[in-house]
Amino acid sequence: MLRRHGMVDFAAGALVFPGGKVDRGDRDPALAGLSDGLAGLDAEEAAHRAAAVREAFEEAGILLARDAAGTFPDAARLAALAPWRGRLDRGEAALTGFLAAEGLRLAADRVVPLARWITPAANPRRFDTRFYLAPAPDGQAGLHDGRETVESGWHRPADLLAAAEAGAWSLVPATRANLMLVAGCADVAAALSMAAAHPKAPVTPVLERRPDGMLVRIPAEAGYGRTEFPLERMP
Repeated sequence: MLRRHGMVDFAAGALVFPGGKVDRGDRDPALAGLSDGLAGLDAEEAAHRAAAVREAFEEAGILLARDAAGTFPDAARLAALAPWRGRLDRGEAALTGFLAAEGLRLAADRVVPLARWITPAANPRRFDTRFYLAPAPDGQAGLHDGRETVESGWHRPADLLAAAEAGAWSLVPATRANLMLVAGCADVAAALSMAAAHPKAPVTPVLERRPDGMLVRIPAEAGYGRTEFPLERMP
């Protein structure tokens, strides 16, 4: 998990998953030849999975890519690749160029779709966000970028949810809801199986004002076992 910088323009100070927007380079057809797991996907899904892998590397230092021997980068190789994080983030390099230059293949086959959330129509800024799960390669501890995100770490989902309930962390509703799904899984394999079976229909929440504050409501068929979440005020 990452904590967003207090001065960014969305969810400032909130605890979030690594992520961001799809870039033009994520739509490059040449990525299919530099990847495992993108062939056969529609263009939008392929672009989103490529973006998910790229953003995990840019924001969190987790790289889902294999070398020619099929091996994921260890800590030493990641340190050597670290300058690419900033270059990709600034648009100075594209994903295809990075992979080709370093002899890597995108491990999109490790990425499992979990859910898709679309912000309510009444919001002045809207996002169409796809959430994915993937097992982190052995030896990759991850590290925030120090720009958009200022803290990072691995946590038990149940601990994060309890801390959020106590007011120690801010979580946007989609983050809270998807943490609840993962918290019900015993291990990584169970989480990946859960993600594969979870409903994929887009979830568009509805905002509702109550005497004790704003609530976000989602349909029961979204598969979260809960239909209401508090809308927290970000610090």
